[in-house]
Amino acid sequence: MTSVAELTKTQRYLDGLIAGTVPSPPVVERLLLPDATEWSPGSLTALVELTDEVTLTPGVVFGGYIGCLVDHFAGLVMMTVLPDELTFLTSEITISFRAPLRPGPARVEATVRRFGRRQAYVDIEFHQDGVRTGSASVEQILRKVS
Repeated sequence: MTSVAELTKTQRYLDGLIAGTVPSPPVVERLLLPDATEWSPGSLTALVELTDEVTLTPGVVFGGYIGCLVDHFAGLVMMTVLPDELTFLTSEITISFRAPLRPGPARVEATVRRFGRRQAYVDIEFHQDGVRTGSASVEQILRKVS
């Protein structure tokens, strides 16, 4: 088990978000983005409850909202591996829809596929009722904290 002293700043922040002891950024609240449920280095899971508030076509989650979820969870999983001297920016997102994501419970899995000197690559999968409804790939540009 990793002690709190061994965690990076972003890992401690992520723990606080999950525990509810750190407030979510205003944009997360405004866009109704859910928190993660658990994480380990390079991996993050969120059990989410999607509501009718995030639909455009009745009974189907709005694709633009799914895009927000992708960017949000890609950022959170980056926090699981990011050293204190680095930060990141999203440079590319590719989303593939396989089945409609509907209001109700869903599972989001985020994985850091590759973490290099200048870039990192993240994979996101959405699951609902035992079916993979979509996946995404995200490229992150790594930068030194100024």
